[in-house]
Amino acid sequence: MTATWDFYKSFGVYAATSWFRAWNFLIDTVLPYYLVVIVVSMLVQDTLIRSVIIGTFTLVFIPFQFLYFLLCEALFGGKTLGKLITRTRVVKADGSKAGFVDILIRTVVRMFIVFTFLSFILNKNTSCPVALHDWLSGTRVVDDPKVIR
Repeated sequence: MTATWDFYKSFGVYAATSWFRAWNFLIDTVLPYYLVVIVVSMLVQDTLIRSVIIGTFTLVFIPFQFLYFLLCEALFGGKTLGKLITRTRVVKADGSKAGFVDILIRTVVRMFIVFTFLSFILNKNTSCPVALHDWLSGTRVVDDPKVIR
């Protein structure tokens, strides 16, 4: 069963907005990457060495991101640091808790889609921001009903 957003609303659960999803992306992906790049750029003056360090970090960052999303979302009830801050979480499309296999599929798809950030921003249905990795894994990102804003 694929739940509609009206189904979720009947339980007091709402889809995370595109803005919250963008903040999740920034907190979990963009900020950590560029923070390291900025620090390395400030500390290492030699251009060749700096390029090697940043290039190596970029190669290491991709598997780190895979493990970060997989382990955080699987072990912490569908939450990453970004989702903790924005008070959102990953659930299955039917509203139940996402299992390890759901999170694994979600993470694998996310890693292989180059424009995952744009996949939900360009979604025509603005009342239901579903990224490609959500749709293919049968998961959704919703406001955390256990946290009062």
